[in-house]
Amino acid sequence: MKTLLIEGWRGINHSFALVNQHQLLQLAEQADFKIYHRDMPFPDPAWKNTMSGFDADDEATINAFGPPGNAAIDVIYRLDFPFRLYGGAAKRIFVFATSELGSIPANFIDREPASNYALANNNFEIIAPSRWSAEGIRSTGYDCPIHVVPHGVDPDLYWPAAADEKRALRRRFALPEHAFVFLNIGAMMWNKGAVELLCAFAAHKAAFPDSHLVLKSTDFLYGGHVDQAVRSAIGRHGSEVTAALSSVHILRDNLSHDELACLYRACDAYVSPYLAEGFNLPVLEAIASGLPVLVTAGGPTDDFCDESFTLKIASTIVDTGNKHYLKPDLDSAVAQMARVVNDRAWREAAAVAGPERVRERYSWRAVTATLSGVLRA
Repeated sequence: MKTLLIEGWRGINHSFALVNQHQLLQLAEQADFKIYHRDMPFPDPAWKNTMSGFDADDEATINAFGPPGNAAIDVIYRLDFPFRLYGGAAKRIFVFATSELGSIPANFIDREPASNYALANNNFEIIAPSRWSAEGIRSTGYDCPIHVVPHGVDPDLYWPAAADEKRALRRRFALPEHAFVFLNIGAMMWNKGAVELLCAFAAHKAAFPDSHLVLKSTDFLYGGHVDQAVRSAIGRHGSEVTAALSSVHILRDNLSHDELACLYRACDAYVSPYLAEGFNLPVLEAIASGLPVLVTAGGPTDDFCDESFTLKIASTIVDTGNKHYLKPDLDSAVAQMARVVNDRAWREAAAVAGPERVRERYSWRAVTATLSGVLRA
């Protein structure tokens, strides 16, 4: 049996850590490797004060993997940040990396240790979560093998709500029972498209007064990006955005996975007019939860979104020389928001087609099996 050392983050509700921890839960049920884990330092020490989002049983399984001691390691898999894109003391080295902006910025890459020349293997391979990321990594100049392994979802946690449950969840989150509720989850940084979303929602709200928007931010990790997004949106569209803010619900607290799954089920559609993403995991979670999704066309979500449950927001490519990203079209976003509200039959069909697709191709069990195949090849 081969030995696998995973070097990454545990114990926090951050996207890299979530991917690592979900994969550990699945790897614990497989017999492909003898698995070890080395916890890597967080970029921000304050992250230690957040929670993982997993329940006690899952945390026990995740934390059962210990360091290797003196064991010989066949495979190293690095899943942390900055990206350690260099060799190591194993027969094969894999590095998880993303590229949101068409390349990897220099400050996203960790410096190669001075002693690297003496290590057993000076080669490495990259695991990227999407074709968009893989293309950006290649544009940075890396010609090593790059394997695309998508992220996943737990279908036993994310699933569509029946009408009675949705009503109860609306009360739980203090959302109006009969409103049409859009949802967006994330860091609310500029690349996530929060400003574009607020501007589009303001225009939509003028024609659909019963619509509401929930913004679930990650302020517990990154600070007040959602407040900056609100200010920027007001700067662009002034009184129209200000008038719509009474129907915007901002949730800032760290939620458990169960609570987050309930939030998806409380809403009617997920909208993400992003500019740049490496994968965009909340979109996949929304699909599993039976929500139709509205996403920027041309980015990483093209890998897993199709017309049976997706409305694409038209976009153009912007290339500034050091940034390569998508510019979602505001009029297209507003039109797609109107369509999803008006087309109940399509929403009901999407609530069936989306979860079926996730169960078939994007469960954590399925994607971790793909990862295992890459690591042991």
